[in-house]
Amino acid sequence: MSYYTPITSWTVPKHGWYKAFEEMEDDGRQGNEGTCFLVGSRKDEIARITDLAFLRGPGIEKHPDLITISDDLIHELALKIAGSDRCILGQIHSHGINYSTNLSQTDHRYTMRVPGFLSIVAPNYAQEIVTPEECGVHVFETSYGFRRMQPQEARVRLNIVLDEDCGLIYVGGTEQCKSKSL
Repeated sequence: MSYYTPITSWTVPKHGWYKAFEEMEDDGRQGNEGTCFLVGSRKDEIARITDLAFLRGPGIEKHPDLITISDDLIHELALKIAGSDRCILGQIHSHGINYSTNLSQTDHRYTMRVPGFLSIVAPNYAQEIVTPEECGVHVFETSYGFRRMQPQEARVRLNIVLDEDCGLIYVGGTEQCKSKSL
């Protein structure tokens, strides 16, 4: 028996999808990968993304082919959502023009390894908003590790929804951490 309930689909508010790309696009213009975490709830085999977590400050380093995130920054995010019905469901990050949307060996080794954890790779440093099937959509499976979904599977399992709001969570840096709605 697993502590984690199975996930058959994920819902992402359209505004959240766009905001994630906007966040990564800024880093991409500087020639670096960008990222944000997908936060929400898991129930009845559905993961509902309700918030995006943007990481700031000295706990995150962005490079052309690598992002490093300190344990302290992850801990700060965990404390921020503790006591709510939310958890970290996944992350989206960008790869550069000369890189594929597959997970790198570093991504495989250091991305959170939780059943149902989603790891989405946006192409071309997220310089344009694309659909999930144009990204590399990977899910962690206990018996396999991270598995890349085929475009058709990504289209069916990752649903961009119009009518749901998406909150923003800022973690790290000198700016006061806060949540707000889009």
